Amino acid sequence: MAKKLSDTLKLFTAPTKLEILMLLWEYGDGLSRKELHRIIKRHPSMIDHSVQFLKRLGLVDCTKKLRRYVLTDSGRRVFLAIKYIEECVNNAKNKKSKAR
Repeated sequence: MAKKLSDTLKLFTAPTKLEILMLLWEYGDGLSRKELHRIIKRHPSMIDHSVQFLKRLGLVDCTKKLRRYVLTDSGRRVFLAIKYIEECVNNAKNKKSKAR
């Protein structure tokens, strides 16, 4: 359990993994490997490694028929949690700057 939690928390410091989650959220029907490589301007092996990491966590799955990567229910919940944390941090920053 500690390993899975540690891996999940790594998402907060991994721009490629976060970008993949964001793209799969935006493209609800999913994206193919080729589309991910075209959109994300990073080395293909880095993208593939990140997708495999997300699959191991159970956040991303690959549809059998069209070979498209999609967010799982857990992936959607994790993405929403990350967005919520981002919103909370931004609100805290805004309150702090207004207090000055």
